[in-house]
Amino acid sequence: MFNYHLILRYIAATLASFFLATTFAYSAAPVLKTLAITQIVSHASLDKVQRGIVDELIGRGYQPDKTARFVFANAEGSAVVAAQIAGQFVALHPDVIIAIATPSAQAVAHAIAGTTIPLVFASISDPVQVKLVTHLEHPGMNITGTRNVTPMDQQIVFMQQFLPNLKTIGIVLNYGEANSVDLLKAITDQAKKADITVIGSAASNSADVGFATANLVGKVDAIFLLQDNTVASALPALLKVANEHKMPVFSSYVDAVTKGALAGLAFDEYAIGRQTGKMAVAILQGAKPGDLAVEDPKDIERMINLKTAKMLQIKVSESVMRGAKIVT
Repeated sequence: MFNYHLILRYIAATLASFFLATTFAYSAAPVLKTLAITQIVSHASLDKVQRGIVDELIGRGYQPDKTARFVFANAEGSAVVAAQIAGQFVALHPDVIIAIATPSAQAVAHAIAGTTIPLVFASISDPVQVKLVTHLEHPGMNITGTRNVTPMDQQIVFMQQFLPNLKTIGIVLNYGEANSVDLLKAITDQAKKADITVIGSAASNSADVGFATANLVGKVDAIFLLQDNTVASALPALLKVANEHKMPVFSSYVDAVTKGALAGLAFDEYAIGRQTGKMAVAILQGAKPGDLAVEDPKDIERMINLKTAKMLQIKVSESVMRGAKIVT
């Protein structure tokens, strides 16, 4: 897997090497397409998105160092580093920049202002709200991408199938992530319709996630995982506290269920990456980003972890399991 996570102290050297290699090889080799991929942080869900993107690009003929030059960078959770990466990517004049998650996409959008460099974003719930595009169907300008939304009304109904008397839901999130704040509002609005209270617990960084989860003990009937990058990067800490205190955890992404959450109405992160890669290919082949509608996940699936259900002493009916992917 071509998944190079560059911390800031290596970025300048890497990009300098890129410039030198390009200069000396220019007259001797065909010009390669430059594909720059930036990611806000390393965790399993976003890594799957990146892998899907790269696999799609390679599968469509963009072979590393043969027909394309891949440049990767990872901000390791820092918005400051994300902005520096974005600026240095723009200096490369790449054929396309792909940004995974909201902070990285916002940084790139700011950096490409006034240029014609196309940006394709991935794993963003509401690109209109975070001012990446003005319209989902007709993004305009040189930005488009994929969303990672799940229908919150269906999430509530899904949780009630396991917990019919569900009255309170806990959400651990980083309030500094605009995506997470928007999602918190969305699930709170839907929960109110079912007379369910939502309680948020703040984690400003990954080290706070376990403590923020502990703050919910005794206050909620279940925890629901948003697509919050801070929480996802410290998922084991959240699951450890929740499972120790017999708090069921529901998730909107597949990886959490495979690692110990009870269940999820979830999308496939790898598939989102493939979708994003297809959009990048269309742009590389001449499509205008602003003419490509922002895409939602094509497949949302039900997943149930029976090992966790047994540990929580929650009986899962045959009707609920029917058609679901089962983790044992």
